[in-house]
Amino acid sequence: MKAGLESMQAERDSALLERDALKRERESLQAGRDEMLQTNDRLLGRDLLFQYFSLALERTIQVVQARLEEAELKVPTTF
Repeated sequence: MKAGLESMQAERDSALLERDALKRERESLQAGRDEMLQTNDRLLGRDLLFQYFSLALERTIQVVQARLEEAELKVPTTF
């Protein structure tokens, strides 16, 4: 019984660590995106390369968000 609880706690801790790491990664990517958008606002136009990287970064954020949502589902809410 105690081993089962310890195993569940370890699984929960692992899921929480993964979730927190993904949150930090998402926040970092979003900050990078925001900085890019601010830089672009200071410039007078967007070129195709900037648009490509902006879209790629947005897609990466979406993928990390999906992984974060999956990680949050792994976190047990009850014991």
